Amino acid sequence: MLACCIDRNYAELAAVMLRSAHLNGNIPDVEFCILGDGLRASDKEKIRTSVERPITFIDIDEAMLGEIRYLKTTNAWSRVIYARLLLPDCVGENHSRIVYLDADTLVVGDMSYLFTVPLEGNLIAGVRARGIRKLADMNREIGRSDGAFYFNSGVLVIDAAKWRSEKMSEKSFELLNARPFSFPDQDVLNLLADGRTLQLDGRWNAQMMEERADTVIVHFTKAKPNSEECRHPQQSAYLALRADTAWADAPLRTKRQRRWKRIGHSIRKRWLAIRKRWLAIRKRWLAV
Repeated sequence: MLACCIDRNYAELAAVMLRSAHLNGNIPDVEFCILGDGLRASDKEKIRTSVERPITFIDIDEAMLGEIRYLKTTNAWSRVIYARLLLPDCVGENHSRIVYLDADTLVVGDMSYLFTVPLEGNLIAGVRARGIRKLADMNREIGRSDGAFYFNSGVLVIDAAKWRSEKMSEKSFELLNARPFSFPDQDVLNLLADGRTLQLDGRWNAQMMEERADTVIVHFTKAKPNSEECRHPQQSAYLALRADTAWADAPLRTKRQRRWKRIGHSIRKRWLAIRKRWLAIRKRWLAV
């Protein structure tokens, strides 16, 4: 199974990513799945017609929301980042392996290897994270040695059977509720899979505008390819694929839209904090 987790803000990106996997990935028999937060029927139909391939949609229900509603978010990360931690439990026991891709990735080559690579007893396979922060600092923050392998969570191969048998979803949320993290879902995944991660070559998750001849999966870790601010050399490949989707005529997102999104996130965050306090007070009243 190839899966991603999105809300409505990432519908376009997910449609183009899955279309790229369909056209370029050499995975004709792999099931495509989206775990969605608040997707409308019209969103799902637009994605289906864009990808031109059957897609299994799973809606995040109230029980799942109970796990993620009050966890840390930012204007860049919505609560749906935590959905990947629920994914192996959602897809059912028929799926022993999940290849997970962030919606802001693009498949530009044959990705079939990810569905057959031996995990050798590991829980997860991933690519070393690249970014502006030093990995030693990121490891130190979560209590690991400086040189521990720290992977980016945008492209993962997950042993879903092992995940379920070891109750990793439950352990994930125990960690998230116990302490703060700078990169919440990614930090927790690195802790859960500490010492049990297969390191993949960088071509499977090319980050930070990395250009290499053998890249298979591009990851737009900075400005997204549907924005005016994107300067990634593969934006043109993204837009070429988008031209044959339901978003063909969509304007590129602007800085102003990003600012409004930041304001909206701030308002929503304050409202959730008020709601959480009120529910706690109400619970104490009812206990009296």
